[in-house]
Amino acid sequence: MRYYTVREVADLLKVKEKTVREWLSARKLTHFKISGKCVRISDQQLEAFLKKREIKVEVI
Repeated sequence: MRYYTVREVADLLKVKEKTVREWLSARKLTHFKISGKCVRISDQQLEAFLKKREIKVEVI
């Protein structure tokens, strides 16, 4: 299993980090906190998000 930072997800999806954080706040993209504001998104969580929105991206 792989875990992504907000920056890595933003880079993969070619969006701004702010957009990813908005998805997290709106609970559109599930994640877990590792401390304070620091979060990680698992490859499974990211894949589920992409499938739900029918977005095709090759996740490494």
